[in-house]
Amino acid sequence: MFWAFPRFHWFVLAWVGLVPLIYVSANTTPWSVARRFFVAGWVFHTLVLQWLAANIYWAGGWAVLGQQGLVMLLALFWGFTGFAWSVARRRNGRLAGAVLLALLWTGLEWCHANLLSGFGWCALGYSQGPDLYLL
Repeated sequence: MFWAFPRFHWFVLAWVGLVPLIYVSANTTPWSVARRFFVAGWVFHTLVLQWLAANIYWAGGWAVLGQQGLVMLLALFWGFTGFAWSVARRRNGRLAGAVLLALLWTGLEWCHANLLSGFGWCALGYSQGPDLYLL
């Protein structure tokens, strides 16, 4: 999904970027799903927010620690979303699980944009900027 964001602008990849993660997480335990979603969120945010670590020239090594702290916090949202989706999917079936994942992901992005002073970067919708017809 990183490639769907600025610098590469392969915005079409956002439509399929989560498919491998969802596929490998579909039939595992909720804690395993949470761990996979957390790691995926950590990698995604580390790559997208690499420009924060680039401030190492001005701020020193603290810039990397600050960037990784923010990345870990954002990845926790992903982990919680994966855990909640796995639990809901086990209780309600696959179709309901798909709808719930969409709702949970919307909630995740709302939380990113509004909680803890708001950090709206990295929302999937931003990757669709070059597609004026979709917008």
